[in-house]
Amino acid sequence: MEKYAFCQDVVFDVDCSNKLIDFLKRNNFFNIVVVCPKQIIEMDSLVKYLSIIEENKINLLTLTTIEDGKSDSDKVDDAINFIKGNKIDCIVCFGSDKSLNRAKLLSLKLSNPDFDAEICNKTQKKGLPLITFPLSAYTTNFANCNIMLYDFASKSEHMVFDENCMPVFSFVDINLIIDMQRYFSHVDCLDVLINLIESYLGRKCNYISLFLSLNGLSLFFNFVEKYIDDAQNKDALSKVLLATYISNIVSNESNLGLISAFTRNYSSSTNLSYHHTLIKYFESLMNFNKIKSNKKLVDMAVCLKIETDGLTQNQIIEKVIARIFNFVNKFSLVKQKEENVDEDNINLICENIFDDSCVKNNVRETSLDDIQYLIKNKKVN
Repeated sequence: MEKYAFCQDVVFDVDCSNKLIDFLKRNNFFNIVVVCPKQIIEMDSLVKYLSIIEENKINLLTLTTIEDGKSDSDKVDDAINFIKGNKIDCIVCFGSDKSLNRAKLLSLKLSNPDFDAEICNKTQKKGLPLITFPLSAYTTNFANCNIMLYDFASKSEHMVFDENCMPVFSFVDINLIIDMQRYFSHVDCLDVLINLIESYLGRKCNYISLFLSLNGLSLFFNFVEKYIDDAQNKDALSKVLLATYISNIVSNESNLGLISAFTRNYSSSTNLSYHHTLIKYFESLMNFNKIKSNKKLVDMAVCLKIETDGLTQNQIIEKVIARIFNFVNKFSLVKQKEENVDEDNINLICENIFDDSCVKNNVRETSLDDIQYLIKNKKVN
């Protein structure tokens, strides 16, 4: 199995309650535990789901998660003690990243009591069946085999990968996401755009990721502005969520490219945010890679609805890069600002970027000198 495997059964719909009940009954899941953040337990759409579950004679135990300074592993151990003695057929998680990660760990530990997330010993049994309802645009892709655990004491994170925690089904309910008011934000827009661009242009791109990336870009550019202009436009939101799901599948398959490596490593070494760094360097990084991406950039013109009649290849490429850069600027909540970095810090940043971008997915081979030049001059032709 690939390291970044995803749940194959995903439904995008305005209301998934009937589909959930049908799935539970079809699989004889009549004793379930619902995992969700405490602050949303009285949300209208969630109350509706819980009522429908109970009306259909399905036994329901609700487990709410709170942030109280405990590690994720300790929280899951508390949850196991809470539900001890109850027959549980299935876990249904309504939540964002933290709740979904904890639900996956709970699924594993209920079937594999000896599993220790700290040392990541191999599990022998499939986790208890898990159904996920992501409650934000970003977490539509969390129906996977990865668990990110956080330890408040050490302020550290570590990743657990185990195919036995794969959710059996994921429902992306548009009404739930809108009611949560976790709208597809400007920051989400930039992340999805970069994921799709890097996976499309990168060296690891194959026929499948090429097809998915182009379709994701087409969905994104056709519908994201409609959604940003009208947050109640459910059709536009459903298309953008699908593009988000695609973007995370293809980016996980492709690993990092130069843009992600730059923004992550530069921002972590300065007081600039990720998105300040993205705005500051995006155009230069695209120009740096365009010589190796010319055919693919020309093909992107269709997704961006750019008229190409009478234009040379170079003119089309310039228009594509300018259009994407204008999009990055338009959907950024931050304004550019300059940041002076001392020479020693620049060397460290360059080494970190080089380690990320040059052995994995970047479009072209990149040297430390190239990266230093980009940081100091911001333009490479």
